Amino acid sequence: MKRNSILAALLFGMLLFSGSMSAQSLGDILNSSSVNEAVNKVSGTAVTKPASIVGVWKYKGAACSYDSDNAITKAGAKVITDKVEKQLDTYCSQAGFSTAGSNFIFTAKGTFVNTVGTQKFTGSYTYNKATGALALNYSQLTVSINGSVATESGSTALLFDANKMMNLVSAMSKSTSAEETMKTVSAMLNDCKGVKVGFKIGK
Repeated sequence: MKRNSILAALLFGMLLFSGSMSAQSLGDILNSSSVNEAVNKVSGTAVTKPASIVGVWKYKGAACSYDSDNAITKAGAKVITDKVEKQLDTYCSQAGFSTAGSNFIFTAKGTFVNTVGTQKFTGSYTYNKATGALALNYSQLTVSINGSVATESGSTALLFDANKMMNLVSAMSKSTSAEETMKTVSAMLNDCKGVKVGFKIGK
């Protein structure tokens, strides 16, 4: 089902079960406690920014997050992001990422090591704890990528613009089989605008 169809169905369902539908504007419905409760069940608790990212963070899988404050859109997009994450997991796995042997190590001196399979990528980083903004500068890959760090429902993720993240993983990959998966993921992302993708991490 396409995103617009999913969102339309979700919106219709919420409108259908609204007790005072005729007296409410769309804005009232979007801001109602019943909708907010539904979104919380779908997307978890409020997003927060870690005070520090210094330490060893193990790779936990691919991450996908919808970048929107719109309650209806965010709730509907959760259906899509779950599917995107599964495809991203496959892509990252083909590129060498694994939950057993991949991690990010951030030092207090502003340097990092990103282990991906048998490869170790090093570089420098900056992190703004107030905004969660993260910038990674990979030395060997001569790649710089800006993103953010967010924690939701106890899960922390490094999130980036979809195209930039795909290019980063592609630069790391030694696998030709990953190219076909990349095309599939890219096509899915083109159909779901406003998403951020990256890596789930945990200590």
